[in-house]
Amino acid sequence: MAITITDYLGIEKQKFDDLGAFDSFLDINSKLFVSPMLLKRTKNTYFEGCYDKIIEQFDIILKLLKISKEKDDRYWNEAVRRLVSKEEKGLSLGYAKNSDKGSGISWEIAEKIISVAKEFVDIKKDFPEIFEVMCVFEKGIGSDRISDIILHNIKENIYKYSEFVFSHFEIKKKSYEYNGCKYNLPVNEYNNHPILIIDKNLLLDLPVAEDFSDIDYVSSFNEKVRKEFSEYLNISDKKRKYTKDEIKRLFVGNDKFFSTFLAKYREDDIEPYDFIKDKNGEIKWYYISKEFVKENPLDINKKINVYDLVKIICEQFKYLIEEKGLWKSLYNDNGIALNETHSQNLFFGIADSYCKANDIDISRENNNGNGPVDFKISAGYKNKIIVEIKKSSNDQLPHCYNVQIPLYMKQEEVEKGIYLLINLGDHDKRVANFKNEMQKYKNTKIELIEIDGRKKESASKRKEIKS
Repeated sequence: MAITITDYLGIEKQKFDDLGAFDSFLDINSKLFVSPMLLKRTKNTYFEGCYDKIIEQFDIILKLLKISKEKDDRYWNEAVRRLVSKEEKGLSLGYAKNSDKGSGISWEIAEKIISVAKEFVDIKKDFPEIFEVMCVFEKGIGSDRISDIILHNIKENIYKYSEFVFSHFEIKKKSYEYNGCKYNLPVNEYNNHPILIIDKNLLLDLPVAEDFSDIDYVSSFNEKVRKEFSEYLNISDKKRKYTKDEIKRLFVGNDKFFSTFLAKYREDDIEPYDFIKDKNGEIKWYYISKEFVKENPLDINKKINVYDLVKIICEQFKYLIEEKGLWKSLYNDNGIALNETHSQNLFFGIADSYCKANDIDISRENNNGNGPVDFKISAGYKNKIIVEIKKSSNDQLPHCYNVQIPLYMKQEEVEKGIYLLINLGDHDKRVANFKNEMQKYKNTKIELIEIDGRKKESASKRKEIKS
């Protein structure tokens, strides 16, 4: 199921948007995170002062680490305890594909964060923002982890803001208690948790990869900081990717860079994620898929077997991209291909809409520990089909076909799978090599459907060229 808060509750979207609320999905996480710098500058009265409280918390942790003599002493453990938090339910932000749960901060993750902070304390480069920027240089710590810490600390504010927004709508609500106070909020009937919302002006986009080595991410910060990195690393190619180790060496070993970076970070004037342009396609896939399904109805015979059902939907997806102009949604306004997650979401939106129209269930599969499989559609325990989607730019095309899908099918007792390859015409050699690999490891249980997702000229443009 794919549905937004406003569609689920049947409330006016424009009114909801005008209140500044993020109209998130109830069941799919958007790759967005709460930015500390946006929280610092917010004009939303429900979140004013939150940043200062978080900085106070970080200051206390740093003071504990200054006193701490060794790992696991009482001060170290207290510092770790202050970071540990349970998963946040009800806010659809982060990396999880099929969940509205935040990942939370476990003791193990908290210890990793504390270890990095202690390293900076010991060289007398401690500053409360270290917790905000360590995702720049420390492997395994990303913006989503920092966002989880922030969300945990502002949970009460989120409850108050959510109640305020929903008070503008005549909808069924339930009383929920949090931190000794009661709030009237709508219920997500799929998990029985309250529906919580966040101010969209606090959100930035998450990078697709967890290992953030691209300097364009390194600064959610700005061009001044990117330039600073290039100058200190003596690199002329601004598009080059920088390793986290390189960046960390600058923080630790170059006092001038450290102070310059910190000053520029504190004065940075970043803008929140632009939901109108939606450059990463975080939400537009939902509305595009509904529009295309409405304009291109598909009557599916419910008596056919699950595999034929799934194949019909996959072939329709191919048809919409190749013949009905859906290929345009694979690219942003500048003609640059959107990430693979967008393609997966787009297929999910299309498939889900067709299934709803024909009263058929579709489920999106979680990561089972051996690599994510995108979709599993089932009718009963044994009748299960999986669909995996990859773009031609993905360098794991053979691995997915030879290892990932077969392993998953074996573990989950899945009889058949469909591999959707969206060819953007950007890696012809890679696609050709993959097809050769397929012939070598031919698996009759996995069917390849190749989709031509290349940019196409309009009919009028082709007519001009011919004339």
